[in-house]
Amino acid sequence: MRKEFPNWDFILAPVWTPPLSVAKEIPALPENVFFQFQKTRIDAGWLQAAGRMPKNAQDVSLDSFGNSVLATDPIVQAGLKSEIDYAASLGINNFKQIDYVWPWWKGRWGYDEASVAAYREDLSGSDEGLAILPGLTGKLAAGGVIHFWDYYEYYHGLRLKPADLGLQNWALYKPISEKNAAQGGDIEKRNLGVFILLYHYEWLRQAQRFGRWAKAHGGTHSYTLNPEDLGNGGDFVFLSFLADAGTPYIEYFGGPSVLRGAYHNLPFYVDKANHAGKKMALILEKGQAGHGQHYFDPEINYLYAFESAAVGLRNYHNEWVESNWRRMSDPKNEYLYDRWSNWMTGALGFAFAREKQIRRPETRIYNITVRSPGYYVGSWISGLKQGQSFGPLLEEWHVPYKQWERASMADILEKADVIFYTPPSSRADDWKLLREWLGIPGKKLVTHSNVPFSFDDGQARLARNVENITYTDIEKCYSDFTSEKNDFKAVVFPEFRSLKKSGSGTWSPIPNARILVGNISEPLLSSITLENGNGIYYLHKPPVRLNPDERLEVMKVLSGNLELPRTIMDSTAPVMAHAFAGANVEFLNVWTGLDKPGFKGGYGPHLLPKRGADEFDRKKRPYPWRDENPGRKVSVEVPVAEPGVYRVYAFLSGKETLVNASHTLQLDVTDVLAEQFCYAKDGPVIQSEIVALKKHRERLFPYCPDIPKKQ
Repeated sequence: MRKEFPNWDFILAPVWTPPLSVAKEIPALPENVFFQFQKTRIDAGWLQAAGRMPKNAQDVSLDSFGNSVLATDPIVQAGLKSEIDYAASLGINNFKQIDYVWPWWKGRWGYDEASVAAYREDLSGSDEGLAILPGLTGKLAAGGVIHFWDYYEYYHGLRLKPADLGLQNWALYKPISEKNAAQGGDIEKRNLGVFILLYHYEWLRQAQRFGRWAKAHGGTHSYTLNPEDLGNGGDFVFLSFLADAGTPYIEYFGGPSVLRGAYHNLPFYVDKANHAGKKMALILEKGQAGHGQHYFDPEINYLYAFESAAVGLRNYHNEWVESNWRRMSDPKNEYLYDRWSNWMTGALGFAFAREKQIRRPETRIYNITVRSPGYYVGSWISGLKQGQSFGPLLEEWHVPYKQWERASMADILEKADVIFYTPPSSRADDWKLLREWLGIPGKKLVTHSNVPFSFDDGQARLARNVENITYTDIEKCYSDFTSEKNDFKAVVFPEFRSLKKSGSGTWSPIPNARILVGNISEPLLSSITLENGNGIYYLHKPPVRLNPDERLEVMKVLSGNLELPRTIMDSTAPVMAHAFAGANVEFLNVWTGLDKPGFKGGYGPHLLPKRGADEFDRKKRPYPWRDENPGRKVSVEVPVAEPGVYRVYAFLSGKETLVNASHTLQLDVTDVLAEQFCYAKDGPVIQSEIVALKKHRERLFPYCPDIPKKQ
């Protein structure tokens, strides 16, 4: 392994309490090989006996922690610390918490006495606070010790007093249930909004404790992270800025559709980590929950890991090894060798993108919305469904945009030429920033429906009778269960002041605006030209409510008016296409078979869970590399900067061709569900690059039985 990856360190990270013998084994490890204690489930038996388990709003105790951590109780904190202290006594100084999440199943947790006591500390500012590094946007840029209301203000742009929740003081605070908040008024909805950020803040407090306990032994503590999600309690931005926290490892699982979130949204998190002087890393599971037959062929895992590295993730963690390396790497053990092959191809794809510094290209197109800390929106990590965002529409049109959070919008104003502004609620200061930005020549703003009228007042705006919202399905979104609240008097842009919502849900015409799609009785897309020539584009209903014909017409008009860049211009079948840039050549990953069960993210029977060695059949994959329909071809048209003869290398298939291109370059995906194309205008540079790629491709041969060995 060290010969295969000479530039990399190896971390051996078993998931069990280390035995005493580790004290003798660690000093004998070879150079560049390290040991890590991965900590997992809390034994709940004694906590249950003592009545100290976390509770939900119905006063029901959590039945088990699973892999989650809810450590508001000092007794739980002491137990978690003792694990680290014990391991450190054996010479271990590297720690990681597996699936570091707040309990999320069956709704919200943290209504027990210990949790409420911790919240009251947070609200009053009497807790130890969070020590953060410099580099955040806005008031927290200098770093230092912050407290809950600093954290709350970062997201909502305001601070609350006890009276805002109908209280005399914070010592009386009790978190409200989702159902009572949904049925209640402003105070109840505001209480729920506070509660959501309180348990995110508590998640950060425990992450800080982990880091400090490890530092006390001269060590570091990193974190395995399931997707940043409202139920999980995670905040990946502030975790990166915790002075005492180690590297966050984002776990990706499920079908390739999750790479949409990685491609468009992960650059935001990587940028934040970079500003904190940190890095973010990747965990890839092998099989559902990390065990059993993998739902991908090794070729697919190569592309999956390649994309993760190319958007900026820095370390590669395999999940999991099911036997010793000698057995796993022996082709005679077919089931184990298949898992080994997926691990190796993932590592090869990840290392290649990192070592060759292949990166997602920069962009001038940004989509602005909010993240799950504090808001009922879907996770950014694995999907694009953040409320009524333009994200899915832009991705469908193959626009290589980046998504950015509303609270950090100031970061990108100098870079952005086009902003799609779509948060479920805004702050007046955000609109003022956008107005200043529109004063710079060459800028265009796109928004829709009630966005100009929806202002952030800290309320969690659940629809009536909603309770215990929990999702494991990537296709769904928390914001499906939110309600609309508009403040027409607070609107900042005068152009929107006369807008009214019709009974059909479409918003009225804008005076003196040009209707680009629709008509005066029912406008769909309008534009307003400002005095300096800049433009405001307004969609008269939310993007999620557009039918297919409307989607096509709206995006055609916007694409032309905004001069939107596109990764591909056309395709003969639906595809997911992500472009990357090397030093001298372009890379394009094209994914077809979007209707295959295994393309979908999330967990479920579509990923062959618990399919072990006795049932192993490598021909049965939810998302294989080889297409089950031989002869099937999907063609895509890729825009090129200049006409000419292009040399194209299909990396996985091994086909090298010369293609004449005028405005677009036709690339064909034949007999497979996914392909990576490397291309450039023909000449010595691309020819040399392809020679090197062919040599690199040979490293896949032992692990990819389906790829052609000769062409």
